[in-house]
Amino acid sequence: MAVKDLSVVNYDFTMKIGSSVFTIDNFSPESDMWVVDSQEIGDLQITPDGQGVKYTRQSPTIAHLTLNAGSALAEALFEVARLSQRKGERKAKMFDISVTAMSLNGNIEVFTGGVITNSPFNHSYGVDKKKDITFDFKFLDTDNTGTALNIM
Repeated sequence: MAVKDLSVVNYDFTMKIGSSVFTIDNFSPESDMWVVDSQEIGDLQITPDGQGVKYTRQSPTIAHLTLNAGSALAEALFEVARLSQRKGERKAKMFDISVTAMSLNGNIEVFTGGVITNSPFNHSYGVDKKKDITFDFKFLDTDNTGTALNIM
């Protein structure tokens, strides 16, 4: 069984960094490979006179990708992180990152306008192996062509 087949949701993932496209297939079998955080989309404030004011807000989609150390994508993301970090007089280079997840039944989730927000810059070592690596991203937009409830 390939590591790719360990996915419980059986999705195929691809990541585009600038003009380079990578198949994400070196997931860590010991952790969740792609985790999308909940987003705060609305809020309620109570005014001094006790009235409730409801409003919506825009927020980026935050996601985390965990890979086995040494994969080609992990090495590429290390380089993206290094180039994205401003150091002294050197300006940071911002890369446009997108991720596409396609399930076996044809549902597609697309995350676009992304940026890497948190990354190690080198490997960490555990007992007898390099440790898994988690990269954090924020995405401007997401699109899901899966089934959705029609509530309008």
